[in-house]
Amino acid sequence: MENTNSRKNQGPQPGGFSFIYLMLMMLTLVIWSMPGIRDSIGEYANYIFYPLFGLNGKYPIITLILTGLLITVINMYARHYFIDWYGMAKVQYKSRQLSKLMREAIKKNDKAMIEKVRSFQQKLMMENVKIMNDQMKPTMIVFIFGIVIMVWIYYFIFSLPSIYRAIYLPWTYPSGMDLALGPSIFPVWVIVYMFFTGTVGYFISYIFKLYEFSLRLKNIERLERK
Repeated sequence: MENTNSRKNQGPQPGGFSFIYLMLMMLTLVIWSMPGIRDSIGEYANYIFYPLFGLNGKYPIITLILTGLLITVINMYARHYFIDWYGMAKVQYKSRQLSKLMREAIKKNDKAMIEKVRSFQQKLMMENVKIMNDQMKPTMIVFIFGIVIMVWIYYFIFSLPSIYRAIYLPWTYPSGMDLALGPSIFPVWVIVYMFFTGTVGYFISYIFKLYEFSLRLKNIERLERK
């Protein structure tokens, strides 16, 4: 009974989520490095995603943009649902204030204040661990779906005729660059995909944050009027 209570008092632990996340990463590497499994998943996923995003195989860049947008929106929506952005901002603010107090206490050699600040920092650390766990939840929810999407794109790109796989950039004109070029684990299309998802993800995340904080401000104004 005492052990159970002591574990509860320790607060949330990040280790469980980190272990699951590590296992998912290993699963991804296994699937990615085994053509038989990878192609089987890609073939089955093709029945679903090709009618939605395939565009008859003629516009692979648009396919990459659409699938990247889908993953980004799902990921950001899941993060928005699970993460308390306002709570995260509060923790960050408290952390800055405690760091400032700690510097002042060390400068004055105030041992009592140093111990007090350390105590507050430990409590704040547990709040930060909870936020980290909340961040891990949507990551794991979307991760499996993301694996299937990535495997399907791999299958889709390599099933295209070479004429449709070419992208034309200023430094590749007039011959173009094959999206399937590069190491099997990191071909050109992966770089293109990551570029679009990273760029779009930044703006979508920013919009979700603005929405969250605007709701908080409206609630605060409503309470003040009461």
